[in-house]
Amino acid sequence: MRHLLISVMSAVLLVVVTSNTSADDSVAALGAGGIVLEHSDDVSLLSEDLSISRHEVRVRFVFRNETDKPIETLLAFVAPDIGVEQYHKRAPRDLTAQDPVNFINFAIEVDGQRIVPSIDSRAVLNGEDVTDELLKADVPPSFYHPEFEDKLKKLVKPKWTALLNAGLVSEGLLFGLPAINWDMRTRFYWTQIFPPGKIVTVEHTYHPIVGIDPNFTPSYLSPYIINRYCIDERAIQRIHTLWDRSVQRNGYGALTVHEVDYILSTGANWRHGKIGQFRLNLATDSPNVTVLTCHEGLKHMSATTLSAEHSSFSPKRDLHILFVSDETDQNSWHFQSSIGLEGLAYVNANGPYRLEVECGNGGGPAITFVSTTHASLGWVESGSRTNVQFEIDGKPFIESFECHPGGLSCGSFGFPSAELMRALRQGHNLIVRRGERFEAKFTLKGSSRALLPLSVCR
Repeated sequence: MRHLLISVMSAVLLVVVTSNTSADDSVAALGAGGIVLEHSDDVSLLSEDLSISRHEVRVRFVFRNETDKPIETLLAFVAPDIGVEQYHKRAPRDLTAQDPVNFINFAIEVDGQRIVPSIDSRAVLNGEDVTDELLKADVPPSFYHPEFEDKLKKLVKPKWTALLNAGLVSEGLLFGLPAINWDMRTRFYWTQIFPPGKIVTVEHTYHPIVGIDPNFTPSYLSPYIINRYCIDERAIQRIHTLWDRSVQRNGYGALTVHEVDYILSTGANWRHGKIGQFRLNLATDSPNVTVLTCHEGLKHMSATTLSAEHSSFSPKRDLHILFVSDETDQNSWHFQSSIGLEGLAYVNANGPYRLEVECGNGGGPAITFVSTTHASLGWVESGSRTNVQFEIDGKPFIESFECHPGGLSCGSFGFPSAELMRALRQGHNLIVRRGERFEAKFTLKGSSRALLPLSVCR
């Protein structure tokens, strides 16, 4: 599938190194490499209630200490490693509204009481912890640290050379930053006491970082996608139905896919390798959303909810969930790293247009309007030029565009002005006209984040 951005944020609650407070077992600790996860035979996971939508993941765990002595342990909420590519393509869209340290808005309650977890951010390269090397260069290991990008760009030569020799950075730029090679590893953790024979309830919520493809078509159903989400013939037919309905309504096909992952297999780390009672709820935004996943036993409980329930459940695989909708994700910008010199920022309009921004071969910005219907935009003959008016929050900008053979796209002729590029990053709404003719309206919400990696275009 060409543009599907597989989501990076999934997580699960795990027991860490434990200590029985009356015994001579190992003491809970954070080692040099961060939290060490272990299996527990003394604590049972009686139940797990898991609710997933593309907006929120909510989990409720019920534990019981099966021994006659209190157990003190570190519990950890584990997020998978994030590389710089995932950071730019799948980061929270409105980071300014969130805590840059707790970047997924992780919240936890134990027996109904809110607690504040500690956060362990590490840098990992080829499986090795390289946090100390970064700290010596005064670079925070977390990509979401408020000074991360500034400190990386302002590295003095001796510190840069040290990181280069250690393999932490490479020559050149990547997404507008020095090309970094490490991954960020984040754990949220807290000390938990399980009284002997007692029930302890742990509940947490977080905002998943969702993989998005706003231009999905049935032709993207490759063997890999079909196998990853267990897509059968009935599901394929539902996707074609969504596609056909989109064509009838809009005059062109437009499907949006959101993907959420959840690490479920490590639920087997608890006593007997089982979850006593496991319940899964998947919620959609509307009845028109098709849900694709390999999890067995899901049944429709309502027009927007699917549920499954299992007793003595031994999780064998993680959850990979696709939400497929014929409602295009118009109100957000996206960034695709694999296109162009530094990547491609783009947004769809409420009509058969897509606006794309990338860095041209000459090292400056290039703006292109693309037909999403596989039909000509009908602006001008191939090779001819036309003036296009960008109206950003009421302020007009005039740029010259040249259409490509077939008229499926028209690109800026020469580099757009710096004033226009600045307005694209800072504005709220864009209206496009040719003469008196209205062509399209685009949101600029999220444009600054999407355009950030295009350093040459600033």
